[in-house]
Amino acid sequence: MSAGSAREVLATAVRTYVARGPLQQYRLPASRTFTCWRCGSSKTSKLVTIIDANPERLLCNGCYGLLLSLWDIRAGDLPAAERDLAVVKFLAKNVPVSDIADARSRLQEQAAVYSRVSAQAQLMLATAEAVSGALRHTSGLDWSAAIICLCKAVEVEVVRCIAEPWKDATAGLDLAADLKDRDLMRVARYCAGRAPAPELGALGYTLGVAARSRSRRETSPLVGSLFRVVSSRTAASWLLDGDGLPAVLADLSKNVRNRAAHTDLLTADDYLRCRDRVLGRDGILDRLLRAVDV
Repeated sequence: MSAGSAREVLATAVRTYVARGPLQQYRLPASRTFTCWRCGSSKTSKLVTIIDANPERLLCNGCYGLLLSLWDIRAGDLPAAERDLAVVKFLAKNVPVSDIADARSRLQEQAAVYSRVSAQAQLMLATAEAVSGALRHTSGLDWSAAIICLCKAVEVEVVRCIAEPWKDATAGLDLAADLKDRDLMRVARYCAGRAPAPELGALGYTLGVAARSRSRRETSPLVGSLFRVVSSRTAASWLLDGDGLPAVLADLSKNVRNRAAHTDLLTADDYLRCRDRVLGRDGILDRLLRAVDV
């Protein structure tokens, strides 16, 4: 169905449903045959959906349901970390196991760093790859979800390589003052066993504060313990340099993860740039693992 004919068909709709973000569904007076823009399958139905008000982007009901679920997660009011995890779990449940297995094989061949990250991060990276690789046609919702998986893999590894040793180093320390410090309290609560591991943005922000604040280095048990943990690492300067890991995480969180997690529709190019940035040679994961001798 051409864009012109699709526009004409949609004009005959007997019902226009409430738009859900970029998704708009219509009920036609009679079944029509069309090719789903996302899955590429030929469908015959009275229900048809378009994305981004583009009549060339006709979606079948199955793809509409999948993308609607993703949209509802992204547009919901879950905290950042819970929203990301919900997207990852949704994709892991809905992407075929065979696709994830194929993605693992591709990553092992194409990304040297893949075999060095944790099993949890590997699953997130493979899920992102499977989502992108399985798409014949795609929408920004898919790419955004895949990008969230990439960012979540980075978060998992920063927690494993930095936050967990940091927490261990604070055992027995009095963190009362840090728990009241607005710039440190989110990580302090985690180290004190009062909260789960902080999300990507909080990690980047707190590392940045620790890197910049000389006074806290001398007075804060939390910051002091971080420097003790990092000082013996191969690339300690990059881990705590203002232009190093803290800046990388802050930028990834603000300009990539936050856009993907909320209502921006990101493209295939956005995904490929993020993939290269995360998985490429001298990318975020590679530099992080080399810095901590993993």
